[in-house]
Amino acid sequence: MKQLLRVLIILLIAAVESYSQSDTASYTLYLDQVGIADSVSDKGYAQKNQITGIEELLDRSPSISLVKRGNYAMEPVINGFQSGQINVTIDGMRIFGACTDRMDPATSYVESINMKQADIRTGGCSAENGCSVGGNLDMKTRIPSFDVDKKVGGALISRYNSNSSGYDLQGQLNYSTEKLALVYTGGYRKHGNYKEGGGEEVNYSQFAKMNHSLKSSYRLAENQLLTFTMIYDLAKDVGYPALTMDVGTAVALIYGLGYLAFPENSWVKEVELKLYGNNIEHIMDDSKRPDVPIRMDMPGWSDTYGAFGVLKSEFGRHQFKGKLDYYYNASNAEMTMYPEGVIPSYMETWPDVHRSSVGLYLEDQYKHGSLDIMGSVRVEFANTDAKSEFGRKQFEIFGYQLDKPDQRAAYSMGMDAGYQFNLLSRLTFGVGYSERLPNVTEQFGYFLFNRFDNYDYVGKPDIDNEKALQAKVGFEHVTDKFQLSLEGFYYHMQDYIVGIYDPNIDRMTIGALGVKVFQNAERAYQMGFNASYSLQLLEALVWKGTAQYTRGEFEHEGEKDNIPMMLPLRLNNSLRYAKKKLFIQLENESSFAQNSVSATAEEQSTSFYAVFNVSAGYDFLLRKSRLNLQAGVDNILDRNYRTHLDWGGINRPGRNVYLSLGCYF
Repeated sequence: MKQLLRVLIILLIAAVESYSQSDTASYTLYLDQVGIADSVSDKGYAQKNQITGIEELLDRSPSISLVKRGNYAMEPVINGFQSGQINVTIDGMRIFGACTDRMDPATSYVESINMKQADIRTGGCSAENGCSVGGNLDMKTRIPSFDVDKKVGGALISRYNSNSSGYDLQGQLNYSTEKLALVYTGGYRKHGNYKEGGGEEVNYSQFAKMNHSLKSSYRLAENQLLTFTMIYDLAKDVGYPALTMDVGTAVALIYGLGYLAFPENSWVKEVELKLYGNNIEHIMDDSKRPDVPIRMDMPGWSDTYGAFGVLKSEFGRHQFKGKLDYYYNASNAEMTMYPEGVIPSYMETWPDVHRSSVGLYLEDQYKHGSLDIMGSVRVEFANTDAKSEFGRKQFEIFGYQLDKPDQRAAYSMGMDAGYQFNLLSRLTFGVGYSERLPNVTEQFGYFLFNRFDNYDYVGKPDIDNEKALQAKVGFEHVTDKFQLSLEGFYYHMQDYIVGIYDPNIDRMTIGALGVKVFQNAERAYQMGFNASYSLQLLEALVWKGTAQYTRGEFEHEGEKDNIPMMLPLRLNNSLRYAKKKLFIQLENESSFAQNSVSATAEEQSTSFYAVFNVSAGYDFLLRKSRLNLQAGVDNILDRNYRTHLDWGGINRPGRNVYLSLGCYF
């Protein structure tokens, strides 16, 4: 490992003079690609699912898949990496969930109507917002625009879904003057239990939520802006059929104050400063489950405060970016059990863990002729401390003395390059080294029951950082009527963090198979590919598609096993006819069987499936407004199926007929 790292560092130093931008260093998913346009006045806005959950939009990226535990708040996965292996941010702001069962990913706090685009970065050059081994997903919210010709504008959208008897309501209001621009978005979604293919109801799959966001820009000068962002999200009565507990209430408040400047006649091209914070409360309970061994409550809280500064400049052919960032997070979770006839028992599952981190990120881009290269490096220092005396004493039974904070550093460096063969074809490649800090659960989690494999999990306070060497290669081909993008990737990991069964520790949860303690496996690998393509068959007929595949294996103390939750080959294809104000779209999602499962995780195999959807929409003009009517059928054949990332053997929704109406003004 050390020899490989030295070689990589030498290669990076040798490439300093030719750093540059590689288009494959990142993937930007614009909402006009997947159903929501960048602004409500854009032509071609009438596409499939003008109102939908943000997860379905992300699922259309060739590098993202989703972990499903219910019908709400699915967890994003980037090329097979998830949870603490990736960073998920909103407008660059760090957000950490308050749920020990990962029911509250940061993506659940953004709705489709207030999202502008999703920036997805993988490989060694993905550490701008924090060190990770799997990459970064940054959810960028809508930016208010200064439009003096249209002072007020907006949209109202409604949709009804037959399967869950659910409805979605969303609205947007824009206000603009020469100096002030505002955009407000609001949404309310309420769904009952859905029915799987064949008509059987999936209990505890209901949810209700509302979301409000406000974003403003104030022009201090011609080239200076003051920005403010606020998101308030409230979810209630959220069921999780794949888990043993549901969510009574989940509340998030996210806010940020920023400054943007674009200096003229200066080597500094852009300056961004931001202060931000977010406060999350997540209350799990099983009060609506009829048969449970012991009633329990599991509340959790996460408070994060941070700041960052970004500077962009140009020197000749070089484009330089530097970022200095800091965040402070406090995560606390507890569990109270109420056995009949006995006094309640209490323990802290996250013992008031405080982490402060400061990071420095440097990036250089350079282009010369047909070759462009980008190089980056990041160093991050973290101080982590379990503040609760009660929680520290819990770990004393395992021989840990947590009287001093854990202090460590994490590093990331990478290089991406591209070579343009001609006007149509381009070859890309990248190499990198990255580390990531253990998350709260892996370091300080205390008897957390994991419904996926039915084991209790205990953290390891002195666990090492997970490390990865990465390589990727890609090919792009673009013509007037055909586009193709392919990328293959390989990760070689050391100190891979995984739960290992410990027969010497008794379980805490009734029905658990035992206890696993997070350990560093000696080595692991993860590999796969993703692709996207489109073909203009006729002037009004377009075929688009994506493909992805992942495979992984780890080794610990001579024993090998498959990494769980690796996608088999999955294909998404759509055929879309659009002419004037009408569109009709046919879609297919297919996935091959997955039999390479993890024995230690008690993982289940999944079968091949193919699901078909159809949708149509039409635009009407009403004075100065536009009406858009859409209808469609998801899972036309009412197929009973689940993806390999769906927990607990819970099937996805069967046939769903929906109708939506939008008004844009």
